[in-house]
Amino acid sequence: MRIRRGGKVAAVTDVATGLGGTASCPTCGAQVTVTGPEVTGQASVPCPKCGTAVPAGVREEVAEDLTADEVQRAFQANGYDALVQAASPDALRCGACGATSPARDWTVDDVRRASTPDVEGAPEAAVAAVRCPSCGAAGVAVVDDGAPDALAALERRS
Repeated sequence: MRIRRGGKVAAVTDVATGLGGTASCPTCGAQVTVTGPEVTGQASVPCPKCGTAVPAGVREEVAEDLTADEVQRAFQANGYDALVQAASPDALRCGACGATSPARDWTVDDVRRASTPDVEGAPEAAVAAVRCPSCGAAGVAVVDDGAPDALAALERRS
């Protein structure tokens, strides 16, 4: 990361999509959370560092071409840190408690489509911020066409 003169940080870390999406403050360069439940309905959010109003909401120019890893990191930064995996074509396994449940039973707080460029010929994936129906752990599920029923269930619930 390059820091500009005056302490400004380049805006290369912006991920203004999904829960906890961020944007750089135009004054000081600090990362400001601009999407998620705490900013819903707000036109702008004050920068926690300098107080400058930063427009809230998804930045379409940033939301395009995000990788599954970038969306996953944005969710994890907001406490969705349990690893959730597809256990079968229609079920997910919680990394916190180990329970396997049908995807339709999981609470879906947000879901985004993202690319998986690290796998040649791989399809887009759905990256979902979910909560386990057994233990309530908040986690991230990255589901692609290999688990079609889970993918459809998550996308319907968002």
